[in-house]
Amino acid sequence: MHKFAILCKFIPDHPPSSTVPPPSKSLKVLLFAQLFGNPWMKGICGCKFSSKRVNLLTWAVGLGADVTMDLNTPVQYLKGVGPRYAMLLEKLNIKTIRDLITHYPIRYEDRNNFMSISDIPSRTYVTIRGKFQTVENVSTRRPNFILTKAVFADPTGGVVVTWFNQKFKLAEITKIIGKPVILYGFAEESNFHIEIKSPKYELESEDQVNVGGIVPIYPCTEGVDGDRLRKIVHKAVKEYANLIEEDLPKDIREKYSLMAKRDAIVNIHFPSDNETMEKARRRLVFDELFEIQLGLAERRRIFSAPGKGIAFAFPPNYKKELKEVIPFELTEAQKRCIREILSDMTKNMSMNRLLQGDVGSGKTVVALAAMLFCIRNGYQAALMAPTEILAGQHYISLSNMLSNLGLFDVHVYLLKSSMRAAGRRETLKAIENGTANIIVGTHALISEDVVYNKLGLVIIDEQHKFGVLQRGKLKDKGDRPDVLVMTATPIPRTLTLMVYGDLSVSVIDEMPKGRKPVITHHKTKEEREKVYEGLKKLLNRGEKAYVVCPLVEESENLQAKAATELFEDLKETYLAGYKVGLVHGKMKGEEKDAIMKAFRSGDLQVLVSTIVIEVGVDVPNANTIIIEDADRFGLSQLHQLRGRVGRDGGQGFCILISDAITEESKQRMEIMTKTCNGFEIAEEDLIMRGPGEFTGTRQSGLDGLKIANILKDQGILEETKEAATELVAKNPTLAGEECLCLRNNLLKNLEKFNLVSIS
Repeated sequence: MHKFAILCKFIPDHPPSSTVPPPSKSLKVLLFAQLFGNPWMKGICGCKFSSKRVNLLTWAVGLGADVTMDLNTPVQYLKGVGPRYAMLLEKLNIKTIRDLITHYPIRYEDRNNFMSISDIPSRTYVTIRGKFQTVENVSTRRPNFILTKAVFADPTGGVVVTWFNQKFKLAEITKIIGKPVILYGFAEESNFHIEIKSPKYELESEDQVNVGGIVPIYPCTEGVDGDRLRKIVHKAVKEYANLIEEDLPKDIREKYSLMAKRDAIVNIHFPSDNETMEKARRRLVFDELFEIQLGLAERRRIFSAPGKGIAFAFPPNYKKELKEVIPFELTEAQKRCIREILSDMTKNMSMNRLLQGDVGSGKTVVALAAMLFCIRNGYQAALMAPTEILAGQHYISLSNMLSNLGLFDVHVYLLKSSMRAAGRRETLKAIENGTANIIVGTHALISEDVVYNKLGLVIIDEQHKFGVLQRGKLKDKGDRPDVLVMTATPIPRTLTLMVYGDLSVSVIDEMPKGRKPVITHHKTKEEREKVYEGLKKLLNRGEKAYVVCPLVEESENLQAKAATELFEDLKETYLAGYKVGLVHGKMKGEEKDAIMKAFRSGDLQVLVSTIVIEVGVDVPNANTIIIEDADRFGLSQLHQLRGRVGRDGGQGFCILISDAITEESKQRMEIMTKTCNGFEIAEEDLIMRGPGEFTGTRQSGLDGLKIANILKDQGILEETKEAATELVAKNPTLAGEECLCLRNNLLKNLEKFNLVSIS
């Protein structure tokens, strides 16, 4: 019987009548009992023993207790960690041994460049074998500042090694004088001898991890020293890598030439050479991306299951009606996208499609074609927009296009939060009894009191402006309606595969005829007065313009204040005597509507605004936009704002006022003046900002990639999509022993994959 089991025999299973602990029981035994659930200990230990409790498992193991350590064991119980260091590691999101061995290096240093001391050149990093011969602390003229100097030698010569204000080094080096040591550092010539300052060193052994090989460099945080972390990771990998489960079927590993999972874990941390490290990284990147693609493939399979959607039929005279609703010639890209959408809608499975199109490419017309198709099949269509301004514009635009046809049996309703009670009641009634065929609105469309009569099509405009739960709630208002999401923010292919991998994608990659590229200029703040002088000339010719105030990230209140201050300043200075209006996010809906109406009609010449106009605002004869402090905006945001002008076929102008001090801001200004192609800008934005910040990816749960880089690893991303699609097609339920880990991981991460889904 283990010592632990013998000791625990002396502890009763139920609390004694006395509150005093039983005599002659050691603290360790009592704490072991508490660890393993002995009930009477709960009231005794409390705060008194809290500092001791944290090391229970370590003590138990030390005394021979039958305790199993595995990958899910808290990292504090790993020898060399302890509770205090574990608290620091938690800042790096390292809580368990599994977290520790999957805390991957961000780079490597080759500390394997061994050379003799006599061959050391000046100003280079070197690795040398030898022994410390002498060490001493040397006082300096600076008070309380000590130099620790040692002589390190090999058979060919010696070097001076120096540490600054580290008195403890004297005792540390004294203990290892004469023992074989490997030392790594930056060597340079000093007073006719070679000196190495603050080097890394270790006794020569099989377990050295900081010198003498390809050394991993880990992400660290305050209080977490890289050398100590490296030793702890090494211990964890050495003792627990054999517990790593192989979670990929053999045929996938063979097809894509993937290293075994356990070998990959070992070699990503402590590779023997660069080639082995790259093979290990490829395997772990594949795993990380495959997990996501498998979830998306499973969602595609479920969502597209036959018999679980609405099978729309082509209505009589549909093509004729569509031509009358849209009297102008569609681009080939628009026609292609309409064909793809209608093809989905005629299948007896739910459509789940993303429609991408640059600013002004004509997405609304494509959406209208889908809505007309839906309502002519006897269903309702709902279009959700992120702002009341955009919702109002969609309502006006759709109403006008349908009234041109004289389709008086088609009723478009607007639902928004700022409506008066009577108007809201009337709209809700029309939605519930089916009078409302097309319902346009903001997030008000998903309110609990909104009951749809027969919802068949859900369209979400500028989908990244909504949370995933909001998008899901609108879909749930119907019985598996078709879903079409639209964005004017072009999404690079890599992100489409990652974030929208369970959607079919349609792209409008062609601008309407006659749409001219917006001419963009970058001006400094010194040139601001000239910019507004030029604007006044355009206003005197009867044109209109937007002026966008600087971006304030802290709060909407501060943003509104900044816009108000700019509005007041322009009215008193550069634009005195002109009709200037103001719109910002803190205004009431009716007030914003009135301002936009006045701007559209010409009662206002200039609209000073926050980024509330960023999405979808359409005033055809406004052809100039001035963006103050443009360097505060991201590339995609600037492109969206620029898309507000030149919408009537006239020449649009965008003036970016910015001193652009940083290299990144200069680069953004240069890109904006160089191209109007939204997809090119999106790619640049992705590179500059990173995938986690792009188009709301943060909310998708995919920003926590540990090792994969979707820019660098696009090839592997394509492979994982192919592999996941093939596996789900062949084995939809992931049955069998080989897929057990994959199946468990998929179930465990189901919530994340639901968030990934657009629907």
